[in-house]
Amino acid sequence: MYSILALLRVISDKILFTFLSKSLIYEIPYFGPRAYVKLCRKIIPTLKYEDFKNGKSKAGIRPQLVDNRTGKFKMGEAEIIGDNIIFNISPSPGASVCLANAAKNAKRVIDFSAGKFRFEEGEFDRDFINFL
Repeated sequence: MYSILALLRVISDKILFTFLSKSLIYEIPYFGPRAYVKLCRKIIPTLKYEDFKNGKSKAGIRPQLVDNRTGKFKMGEAEIIGDNIIFNISPSPGASVCLANAAKNAKRVIDFSAGKFRFEEGEFDRDFINFL
């Protein structure tokens, strides 16, 4: 019940409702891409619908946290740590924090193992530098 009330509070926010509505319009076949082109013309006035090509999406699902008590979005980075599990929610685009979160989470997951494994920080750093 709390989740439904929180959802109603979020969509009753005028700014968020407008943003959500526009985002949904962009997903409607035929009309959505044309509406998006209209928006993009603010930056590139000569842009046409034909300039866009459909491609296979590389995008994933980005979760949004809503505080059930306040009905407000929890913006930015968030982390939920449970019994032997970690959930990270990164702000868009997320790549700026993913490697730092990977190192931090690797150490925590090893802590979950109660001493059966260890984190080789020197090797991690070497691999990271070689990756760059």
